Amino acid sequence: QNNLLTDFTSLENVAIAMISSGKSKEYANNAARKILKNVGLSKRLDHFPSDLSVGEQQRVAIARAVINEPQLILADEPTGSLDQSTSKEIFNLFLKFKSQNRSIIFATHNRELADKADYKLRIIDGNIRRSNEKYK
Repeated sequence: QNNLLTDFTSLENVAIAMISSGKSKEYANNAARKILKNVGLSKRLDHFPSDLSVGEQQRVAIARAVINEPQLILADEPTGSLDQSTSKEIFNLFLKFKSQNRSIIFATHNRELADKADYKLRIIDGNIRRSNEKYK
């Protein structure tokens, strides 16, 4: 569940996170446009969540989560509802944040993405185990 505000457009859903942190509406809207473009939604700025696919809603939620450039990103299945191409775009966005010395903790069933993690933990039979090997 992405918890988007149903009465707000994609742009407003993302910008509100920045406005609530004290930025001006104009600044927040410009930043929201940029990040929505980065997640492939530049043509969906004025659409409400009910007009978006599940994958598009997920990308709006991701954009909202990263717009304030947090030092730590916690993501539970961030690419779960996305096609392969969009999943790679989102993961590349996360890698960009990682290169800016931000930390990303994510849970995924996507083995290709899991293999790109610097440090992997697996849950096997209810036990957490460290794993540095590639998934098979």
